[in-house]
Amino acid sequence: MEKSNSELKIYAYGFLEAGFKIPRDEFIDVDGLGTIEFVGFDDKRNLDEVDGLIIPQGVFEKIERAPNEWGEIYTDISSQGDLLLEKERQVLNLIKEGKWICFLVGEIIDQVPQGLSSQDIRDTDLCKRILNRYRIQRSSMTPNSDTKAKYNEFFSYIKQYGVAKTLFRSYSFNDKEINILAEANGNPVGIEIDNQVFFVPFHSPRNDYETTENIVSLLGRALYDYIQKNTIYIPKWLEEFQFKVEKSIRKEIIEITERQNTLENDLIRWINYKAILTTSGNVLKKIVIEIMQDFFEFHIDPIDEGREDFKIVNEEGEVLAVVEVKGTKKGIKREHINQADSHRERNDLPSSIPSILIINNEMGISGLKGKIESDVPDEQIKHARNLNVLIVRTIDLLLFMSRMENVNDRKEVFLDKIRSESGWINIKE
Repeated sequence: MEKSNSELKIYAYGFLEAGFKIPRDEFIDVDGLGTIEFVGFDDKRNLDEVDGLIIPQGVFEKIERAPNEWGEIYTDISSQGDLLLEKERQVLNLIKEGKWICFLVGEIIDQVPQGLSSQDIRDTDLCKRILNRYRIQRSSMTPNSDTKAKYNEFFSYIKQYGVAKTLFRSYSFNDKEINILAEANGNPVGIEIDNQVFFVPFHSPRNDYETTENIVSLLGRALYDYIQKNTIYIPKWLEEFQFKVEKSIRKEIIEITERQNTLENDLIRWINYKAILTTSGNVLKKIVIEIMQDFFEFHIDPIDEGREDFKIVNEEGEVLAVVEVKGTKKGIKREHINQADSHRERNDLPSSIPSILIINNEMGISGLKGKIESDVPDEQIKHARNLNVLIVRTIDLLLFMSRMENVNDRKEVFLDKIRSESGWINIKE
């Protein structure tokens, strides 16, 4: 029997994390539509168990910008990594089962400044990842409140909440089942894909309970009415008849999707490694620690007590090396080397314990060739050698990693390198 709209079950996911107040009972009954339940990040229920989803864009990511000492803007990006992958899998299952999802879209940010360069963050939110799967290109735009709905079902919602902050590129719609739901100055700012995946413009200066209820009620009804008018209905009982090829196709799609997820995450990790050439401060330190842990498989003591940026330790916690991480627009100075040496001394470590200065020098240089050719003065190399400090430019570290990609015992090779050398590791391409 076909499900009536009064029997629909919809999840409004992530509204609490987006800053909206939700009802104490965490659900509302909408006459003529069904039940809308508010589900937060801590809820263990699967998102693919309902008929539809409404999710605010951006709830999985946190973007914070701050200037460094030279006035350059750096960005700290945090994302709900494991939770994001889990919910993406559930959403993909939901779509495969013929159900629907709608994202409330504010400003989608795909690139952020990192000093003199920028960082791609196209995969840090569920909305972005779903757009990427359909290869939908987008860009930020000046907020536009003169947004027009192209279908009657969305008129009331767009009238109240349809402020456009993200533009979808119409030339990316070729050969796809994509309809434009809303426009601003003739440009698409709301779209739907295959009558299942919806992206609608959204802005609300209020976050009280009444506003939250109005948003999901208006949108839930609009989505239901639109989908009903544009759907070829396949009742549940038709699943009793299946072609043999259906099962194998579904299995292959799942395997391919899982493999793609793994490859995408691996690619992001390698791309982020290269940001040590463009970052400084805590961002640079964080990436260098990730390299030491993930690439070289070291144990790290990251606690900064004003003595060192971090320590490389063995399984018993014994210190193998102390590491100072620096980013500077200038060249390598004597003070940088002295600071690396002082960390070892203040920890009562003998001079035989390697002290490593990993430094992103000459940050004003924007080209790879210039980075490789940046100079370490002879007097600083000599001074570092006298103190048993090893200078490693970030470009040297990347080039060394490139050589070690197919080496199994990277950790031992790196340890041999830092124990046997001092002064400067100069890695040529």
